[in-house]
Amino acid sequence: MFMRTATVIVAVAIVAFSSSAKAQIATSAKQANPVSDSQSKKRNGGYRPEPLVLVDATGKIVGAFFPPGGVILNVQGVLIPANVTNQINLVAPFTDSGVQSATKYRWAIAGTTNFLTSNCSGPPVPLASGGLRAVAYTQDLATGVLTAYIGGSGLSVPKFTSSSTLSTLGNGPFSGRCTSGVPAQGGNIQGFDVEQTVNISQRYPEPLTVK
Repeated sequence: MFMRTATVIVAVAIVAFSSSAKAQIATSAKQANPVSDSQSKKRNGGYRPEPLVLVDATGKIVGAFFPPGGVILNVQGVLIPANVTNQINLVAPFTDSGVQSATKYRWAIAGTTNFLTSNCSGPPVPLASGGLRAVAYTQDLATGVLTAYIGGSGLSVPKFTSSSTLSTLGNGPFSGRCTSGVPAQGGNIQGFDVEQTVNISQRYPEPLTVK
């Protein structure tokens, strides 16, 4: 296994992103920590830190960024967690530890993805994600295209999963590999039905950068 370069990070405060998202994020952070600009600058050597945001290749704000690789997305009014990595290997994505970029990121999956089928086909099972909407991801290993399967807003139900794929982050040549049989979670898990499917790579094209 290769060392992970990013981990799933769950944010405590979530904001709705729009064209003025960065300003809204900054305002929320300031309200949560009511320190004057002069005090903040004095404590930080003249620099007043602002919340980080992830921006796609078109300059559109993707969502709030939490180092080393967590991001909160607002997809059609639904808040979901996602992951990015600075391992940029466009020739053979995810087959090794990858060439790392100092400033550019790409989409990745940081956890195991569970399926009802025995060969990792069909939609995956969205799992609860720390207070955000349940979501599961698949990623094409040849192109890196990331797809989100967003769960409904109701209660979870038992799902008997028969296969799973490893994350596409930190697993080197094993990235995205399908394993048949009962997954590590025990097969019968609490999951959600898929409510909507979104091509994240199309919605937020790479390369991604932090502002």
